[in-house]
Amino acid sequence: MCLIALPLCCFACEQATRRYRDEATDVALRTVSISDDWLKFRISGNADSEKLEWSQITAVFETRDMFLIYRDADKYLALPKDVVGDDAERLRGLFAEELGRSFHVRA
Repeated sequence: MCLIALPLCCFACEQATRRYRDEATDVALRTVSISDDWLKFRISGNADSEKLEWSQITAVFETRDMFLIYRDADKYLALPKDVVGDDAERLRGLFAEELGRSFHVRA
């Protein structure tokens, strides 16, 4: 039985890895909407989106080239400044106002 099950298991794992690697998630359009009350994240092709109120954001770190928006210690969104463009200054002010001491600049 093991002689049959082991190759099938290896084949199934290899197929799952290939499907994951070949999916176009790295080229999927990611949308971030930010308002005075919430942040909303969505990936194109995925019906689900995630809407977070400011109280659910643990911290935001601003680096030289991006904003790192932490939902908790393990999950964050990297928002490149070149995508944000001229709105970076307005976002910086919104993050500082909504998060207070949980907004950090690391330039």
